[in-house]
Amino acid sequence: MTQQFTVLTVDSSRENQQIYRRFLLDDLEQDYSIYEAVSAQDGLAHCQHMLPDVVLLNVSLPDQNGLQFLADLKAQCGVDLPPIIVVASHGDESLAVKAIKAGAQNYLALESMTPEQLRLAMLSALQVGHLRQQFSHSQFALKSTEDRLRLALESAHVGAWEWNLKSGELSWSENVAAVLGLSPEAFTKTFEGWLECIHPSDRDLVVQRFNQAIETRLVQGVVPKESQLSSRYRLVTPSGEVRWLHCKGRVEYDETGQPTRLVGITQDITDRKQIEQRLRQYVRERTQLLKQEQAAREEAEIENHSKDEFLAVVTHELRSPLNAILGWANLLRTRNLDLTASDRALETIERNAKAQSRLIEDLLDVSRIIRGKLHLARVVVNLHSTIETAVDAVRFSAEQKQIQIAAISAPQNSDKTAPSPVRVAGDPSRLQQVVLNLLTNAVKFTPNGGQVTVDVSALTEESMAQIMVSDTGIGISPKFLPHVFDRFRQSEDAEVGMGKGLGLGLAIVHQLVELHGGTVQVKSDGEGKGTTFTVKLPLVSAQ
Repeated sequence: MTQQFTVLTVDSSRENQQIYRRFLLDDLEQDYSIYEAVSAQDGLAHCQHMLPDVVLLNVSLPDQNGLQFLADLKAQCGVDLPPIIVVASHGDESLAVKAIKAGAQNYLALESMTPEQLRLAMLSALQVGHLRQQFSHSQFALKSTEDRLRLALESAHVGAWEWNLKSGELSWSENVAAVLGLSPEAFTKTFEGWLECIHPSDRDLVVQRFNQAIETRLVQGVVPKESQLSSRYRLVTPSGEVRWLHCKGRVEYDETGQPTRLVGITQDITDRKQIEQRLRQYVRERTQLLKQEQAAREEAEIENHSKDEFLAVVTHELRSPLNAILGWANLLRTRNLDLTASDRALETIERNAKAQSRLIEDLLDVSRIIRGKLHLARVVVNLHSTIETAVDAVRFSAEQKQIQIAAISAPQNSDKTAPSPVRVAGDPSRLQQVVLNLLTNAVKFTPNGGQVTVDVSALTEESMAQIMVSDTGIGISPKFLPHVFDRFRQSEDAEVGMGKGLGLGLAIVHQLVELHGGTVQVKSDGEGKGTTFTVKLPLVSAQ
């Protein structure tokens, strides 16, 4: 059964209240019970009688500034303050900062608020509220444990001891052995004997603290602060169990100001240490969960933004060649074009039809890959032939930009003069698509007069074939490098005179290479320093 959460909306606008209610009730994943307040006074009164899970607060209230209401509610609720989402009619960065500093969980601009934004903000607020509640319960449990332990120790005078500095005798109260889990024989009459029971790693510190206390002297009858002893250390029982102790004591002096004895108590704080450790672990885990939630939310927002951009680009990329086709087709229908103009019209129509066909094929490839419907016709493929065909396909585009394409093949045969075939098992058309996409990408992002190099070799020790496509182009920024192979993701540099595109080519390369059992990596030393893509595919043994 879905848990129901209470939401208090504090807003004087009936229209805004209806927006909140509609957005919240449209959320199919959560069940909200919504209460409305039209003023700050009304909202504070409601919270005094029933504390909601989340408060949705408009900063513009008729009787009080929204930030002042937040401060008053914080003072009224104390540690039980519910998560607060501040809403303003218009986005204001300075107001958002003030709201967050004042204790708000989130800030939304009403003019641009969408149901999805409100849903994410509510989800985050509910999670934070849950974590606050758990943390509060843990703190309460820890304090209760400490109070009970302190009461037991005070009432039973647990662990009382006395060290006579003149005789060197160390004496203990009768019930200390049972409390610390030691046998009576373990309590020797000397300080040196007691040190043998202390964890070896803590002995030097214990000796240092005791010596610091007993070496102090009275100054004009005043007991120095250094004479107060406080030390935490570990005790090792005969069974090997390690227990934490807190030793507190003070030095007593004779009439001449010389220390005569050290008296104090020892508390077993093992439970407290374990609770503190669990609490620290709990805080670390919850902090990590909050970071993961925030990262996931940011990634989801980026994904949604990328999809919106993708739809806009698809519309543009489909419309552009279609407009050219329709325009020239209409001109042809007039029968007013001479032979040269008619040839130009037909060439333009053919070129744009092919561009549109490639676009649609890329979209279909992505769809097939996502659905696992892309099938490979595996045969033995000579990568030299694949590369030659791909280079021929992009040569015209490269020549238009005066880009030199160099195809390098390392000799693999005995006479070191001609390259031996580098064979892999794969789908010829798909492997050609991989190389063609990489070369097209390199030519596209390389300025006029640049160079593109494609190199194929056999890494016999790794039993892998390697294809490297390098260019002297605009490079890739370190920030975008991890997202090169993501679908619909493109570097901002793609907008600077290079053409936008769909951002599918490299994603298809990555998927096709993986389907062939290979890997593809990208390296760039930064913007303006070129890019190198390295594809590795399993070699096929020479027959």
